[in-house]
Amino acid sequence: MHTCIRRCAPMPARLPNRCLLWVWRLCCALLACVIIGMTVVTFDVGLGRALLPVRRPFSEPNVHECGFVNIVSYNVQSFPSWAQSAIYAPNDDRIEHIAGTDVLRAPHVDVVVLQEAFSTPTATRLTRDLSAMGFKHITKPGRRSLLLSGGVLVATRTDVVREASQAFRRCCGTDCLSFKGFTFVETRIDGRSVGIVGTHLQSDDPLCASWSTTTYEQARRIRQDQIRQIRQFVDRDENAHLDVVILAGDMNVNRRQAASTERGSNPDEWAEMVHVLEAAPMVLETDGALTDHSVDPDTNAYLRRLGGHAHEHLDYVLSLRVNGRSGPPRATSLRVRTARHPTTNRDLSDHHPVHGRVPL
Repeated sequence: MHTCIRRCAPMPARLPNRCLLWVWRLCCALLACVIIGMTVVTFDVGLGRALLPVRRPFSEPNVHECGFVNIVSYNVQSFPSWAQSAIYAPNDDRIEHIAGTDVLRAPHVDVVVLQEAFSTPTATRLTRDLSAMGFKHITKPGRRSLLLSGGVLVATRTDVVREASQAFRRCCGTDCLSFKGFTFVETRIDGRSVGIVGTHLQSDDPLCASWSTTTYEQARRIRQDQIRQIRQFVDRDENAHLDVVILAGDMNVNRRQAASTERGSNPDEWAEMVHVLEAAPMVLETDGALTDHSVDPDTNAYLRRLGGHAHEHLDYVLSLRVNGRSGPPRATSLRVRTARHPTTNRDLSDHHPVHGRVPL
């Protein structure tokens, strides 16, 4: 007993040092929590390596613009890695920065519609990032065909009352490898029922050509059918109560007549689309804008790298007449924006995002 007492006797003298050690450990742990809370460490499973910490997408508190719906539409051009790496720039260093771009972080943006989110990791990453930015509801990218999903995501800051999706009846070329169609959500903004339709129409794929028709002729016929399918959906009785219906996405219809001539298309396709959809007039704002084309190799280095040369405007936000309403919807405004890498300043996709402002 005496030996034990002698060994324990010095303990009180060492206690202050141990207390200091525990205080130091506690401070280090708190500091680590702060650092981890500000950054996210992602792990690339395919490469089996940890990536550098990436700042979480940051968004100012939402400041809704009363009387309007502000929508961003962006074709993010992301295929599964086996196709993306072989043909385009890899996904990883692009997709992780999309939600952090100024156009998506803008506090007044109510809805985001993304196209070509064909890669499952891309859709998962964008869904997580948009959710962290305050978007309450984000749809899944549509049903999956043999290889690809529909690729369309719709994100809203307000709660969704109803959601639906529909695949297009027809397709041609490589578009048939995906499940292209449209996604619909109903939400309430400023006390009004608002329907959002996100879509991605048939592309001018060279494989659409046949012995009797050109690529453009066949693709245009299919787009016409897809546009009619969207209008038929809007005209359903269950949508008659909506106050506003907004269509956003990559329509693959070129509004720019000069550019239409470059690819041998007919500028009347734009007028025909607006007529069939019963869409309001659209004002393309160019004052202070970098470009008035959503696809522009002069202002998009990513597109130049892919060999693109045509100047086209293919991406839109349109307000459609609601079934049963006699008057047309009010005119919308559209502005082409940019989305670039925060370090290299390179464009993140072959399309520029567009920002539409739709009156309620």
